[in-house]
Amino acid sequence: MINVLPQLEKKGLKHEYNLRLATVCLCNLAFLSLLASLLLLPSYMLSSTKEVYLGEQLATLNKENPEVSLVDLNTFIVKINNTLALFNTNIVQRKISQDVIYPALDARTSNLKINQILFAEHGEIGAELDLHGVAQDRESLQAFKLALEETGKYQSVDVPISSFVKKNDIDFTITLLMK
Repeated sequence: MINVLPQLEKKGLKHEYNLRLATVCLCNLAFLSLLASLLLLPSYMLSSTKEVYLGEQLATLNKENPEVSLVDLNTFIVKINNTLALFNTNIVQRKISQDVIYPALDARTSNLKINQILFAEHGEIGAELDLHGVAQDRESLQAFKLALEETGKYQSVDVPISSFVKKNDIDFTITLLMK
């Protein structure tokens, strides 16, 4: 193929191509921006309508209750938030180590099944560990209680008398107080 265009015209054609490409890209970008604006319009209208409605509701509430001041309302909100903060804390004050749970799990026999382990911190009183499960018979439950007491890791081991009423398949709850 023979190159018949002079160098100056080649540069001119390349420049014109780049201008056309930039124009097409900018037109597409403008079209997409317009489309995005049109799609956001219903959300904006809904939000502005809700803002007006809530403003009217607040004005009505203020007219009906002139005795409620903004300061009282803010202190009430702070008080509620502080109360709710008690429920939202995920901070564990005491880490449950192997020394707490493993002695209880090691003391169980094959005739005993532990379904649930609950740990509760009681501030200055200490902590307690509740074991919920099913024992095959009274003897295995009594043996488990004695094995827990012999570990020496717990201050007290409490098994309710009602756990010993049934002969077989006994649902039990054992409360272990930590030392």
